Amino acid sequence: MKKVIATWGGEDIGKSSNILALAKEMIKAYPSHKVIYTSMPIASLAIDFRLILEINKNTIAFESMGDPNSDLNKRLPEIISLYNPDVLICACRSKGYTVTDVERAAASMSAEIIWSTPYQCAIDQIILNDLKAKHLLDLMVNLGLI
Repeated sequence: MKKVIATWGGEDIGKSSNILALAKEMIKAYPSHKVIYTSMPIASLAIDFRLILEINKNTIAFESMGDPNSDLNKRLPEIISLYNPDVLICACRSKGYTVTDVERAAASMSAEIIWSTPYQCAIDQIILNDLKAKHLLDLMVNLGLI
């Protein structure tokens, strides 16, 4: 079954940073990945990005922009239409229409949603983002998504 992994939470808690860390971890763990699309060079991926990878014949889509007024309601259907991902990893707020946008996207691809929040700490946020990325990658492997 297809999955949507939605990193959700309030403003400025590291949702996009978490997705960025996961993308980098996945690229490192699967050096034979195929880049289908990237909104910026892989070597310089930054917070607001879109990345579509093929890993072990599975299409993994990353969309890190999930704030209100970021056109998430247009960008997620576009990803689904163009790339038909097996896994869609995206950001959204914890309430409001960005959540509805993710729910609609999941329904359109007949996918189950896994809701995830970033680990949060005032001091060691980079370490926590990297650890959360490893946990999400492990989750994906254990669920047979990769």
